[in-house]
Amino acid sequence: MKVNDIKALDYQCQGDSLTLVLTETDFEAVSNLNTALVEVRTDDGDLVEAHGGYALRAITYDKDKQTYTVTCTTAADDTTAQAISQLTTMVEELKVSNEALASQVDYVAMMTDTDMEGE
Repeated sequence: MKVNDIKALDYQCQGDSLTLVLTETDFEAVSNLNTALVEVRTDDGDLVEAHGGYALRAITYDKDKQTYTVTCTTAADDTTAQAISQLTTMVEELKVSNEALASQVDYVAMMTDTDMEGE
């Protein structure tokens, strides 16, 4: 079986954690698994499973077996999505506040112009 074109000996998906045992590869290829989509395929290339939204949490290399054990998690993506959502909310609040402040400045400017015309 292969995971994103890397030979895999095993994989397990439990909750928000995905564990992969990979072989016949190098660290650079394994570290590139930090992706939004992890595809598990047969040796013939048929899709068995696809897991979305995973980010690398840990990579361990077993020198004797020449395998990499990779732990991916969705928690990092959930945290990122939550942070983006909070930032978006803050930006919207700042836009409303900025528009209110601009209206107040316009009003003060109008009143100041009116007062000066009367003098």
